[in-house]
Amino acid sequence: MDSLLDLSLEELLSIELRSASLNSTTLANTASWITVLDEKSWRRRGARRTFDALTAQPATQVMPHVAGGEAVVVRGYTRTTSNRGLAILWDDVPLTDFARGGPSTSIPNINLFTLSGIDYTQGPGSALHGSDAFHGVVALRSFASQSGRSAATLIAGSDGYYDAGIRDSAALGKGHYASISLAANGQSSQDLGYAQRNPLTNEILTRERPERYDSATATLFLGSDPKSDTAYQLSYYNHVDDNYGFVGLGTRFAPARDEADQNTAFQMGRLSVTHRFQSNGSLEFRAYYWDLKNDIDFNLALGGGSILAVQSQNYDQYRYGAQAIYRDEISALDTRWALAIGYDKMSVYSAFSSLQAQSGSVLQEGPDAIDGSEREIDSATFEADTGFGDEQWLLVWGARLDNYSDFGDQLSPRIGLIYHPAHSQSIKLLYSEAFRAPTANELYSSSTLTMGNPDLKPETNNTVELIWLHQTSSATTQVSLYHARWREGIVTITEPNDNISQYQNQEHNESRGFLISHAHQWNAWQLDVNGSWVMSENKSRDEDYSAFPRYIINLGVGYSAASVNTDFYLQQYLMLDVAAEVGGHSGASEDMLPNYWRTDLTATWYAQKQLEVMLVVRNLFDRNNQFPSITSNGGVEDERFSISAGLRYNFD
Repeated sequence: MDSLLDLSLEELLSIELRSASLNSTTLANTASWITVLDEKSWRRRGARRTFDALTAQPATQVMPHVAGGEAVVVRGYTRTTSNRGLAILWDDVPLTDFARGGPSTSIPNINLFTLSGIDYTQGPGSALHGSDAFHGVVALRSFASQSGRSAATLIAGSDGYYDAGIRDSAALGKGHYASISLAANGQSSQDLGYAQRNPLTNEILTRERPERYDSATATLFLGSDPKSDTAYQLSYYNHVDDNYGFVGLGTRFAPARDEADQNTAFQMGRLSVTHRFQSNGSLEFRAYYWDLKNDIDFNLALGGGSILAVQSQNYDQYRYGAQAIYRDEISALDTRWALAIGYDKMSVYSAFSSLQAQSGSVLQEGPDAIDGSEREIDSATFEADTGFGDEQWLLVWGARLDNYSDFGDQLSPRIGLIYHPAHSQSIKLLYSEAFRAPTANELYSSSTLTMGNPDLKPETNNTVELIWLHQTSSATTQVSLYHARWREGIVTITEPNDNISQYQNQEHNESRGFLISHAHQWNAWQLDVNGSWVMSENKSRDEDYSAFPRYIINLGVGYSAASVNTDFYLQQYLMLDVAAEVGGHSGASEDMLPNYWRTDLTATWYAQKQLEVMLVVRNLFDRNNQFPSITSNGGVEDERFSISAGLRYNFD
């Protein structure tokens, strides 16, 4: 029996973190706040969608965005553009698109069953990953022959929820393997409520959104033993997602129903080859190509509400790139180093917009302003770590230089000094810089009333952080104090007596906070607790980002009842001091939401050695919890009480 409550902290703490260093490193020596999530961590909390895996993390807010996407907001700054600035990698491949720059909204709900783990980094990561590793990095690790267990699962729940998947691997002769994962999940109409103000009568209307979705993910891997002198991995990925009746452009466009639909089709190919020389050096080559199609429909009301219409946006994009990484060490200086040279190209090869009245008449249609836009990026990354002082001290240092075809060079350095007062402890003093390049919509305008600005500069983020880490075989504790400065923020500016807005670099922001997390296992019990205090401010407008929770507390308690072969896990989420609406849009109120208090319960019965029976209750007490809304009046309703049950069979 492989219990979901087996923490395996020693294994997690010794995992090589490829997303946190070119040289790969462990948690004790990484120059960032990083959380390693394995499949057990999200299964025992009953996670359904991709970013459910992150909801129990400190200083992290996962909230609904438009058309079925989600925004993962890290360390404050909740705003309408919070879907940008987080780098999402799928097996080291960047998923940021050129048009919108937000993979959490443009590629929603990659199925968790096809993944073996997630590395979640809070804080700047541009020194390794370039643009969009602005607030953090989410690195998805797929199931392959060397990771995860071959299994099949089938789950059904209330409100028409379903989840099904199968994955397996096989040896192909000596030293070669193949693996495949197929998974799908979805939900029928949930009818979640929202408030809407009628601008003609000022009356508050109560309406419901269906929020129906269907998603499917498939991955295929061919590879060789990663420990051999020359190893390769060839992989293919396919993901489709259909969303209906989710959050739209906002009830400021009332009396139209605030709903949006999105259909997504994504496919990717990836190749990596690594050769290890007889010395300590190695050379790795990576290449990828992906294609993304998004069809989005928004409800609108024009002419003060006299004309109801649907705005459609159709984006076809591709991105490809290659990177060569040479790694070596200088033993005399106790230094490991790596140099990476890369090239990426991003293109919006088709962008089409239309505006159609509810009556069926076409009001406007044609190519969008970003149709045919392209971007090329040349990059060079250097990273080294140098040990000294009888291995008690480690200096992590390096930088990345990016050259963009549309705005030029951007340098992103980082440096970290790590002290180990004892084998089980690390004290880290870190400084890092990051940037976010403007999207095609920001540069060349979009189909809304906001004009693009080809003279935009990248946004920048400088962060200082102090971390204390303590780890043993049964417990780990991490504490952080940080201060971040966000400069050259891209915002829409409307000139006096002019109804047309334009994107400009005018905003300065700051965030500071305290984070703590602790995981502990003893006998049959498990404890996961973390919390954060975050203060983020818009210095340009002298306003707080009050839609981000000032306080977050997550508490998970697990118990393994050996007498009945059953694990129980209770997860409590608490978010305090949160505004009902994201500031900065027309008509935003200063109302505060009730405290977010949600309790989930999971029970897993190990009926046989390879067979598991699962029961998951979400929002156990059926509380009417709400998230802040992006552009609407009032909050956005969270899922109410739901229950699901299922089976999982492990082949090995």
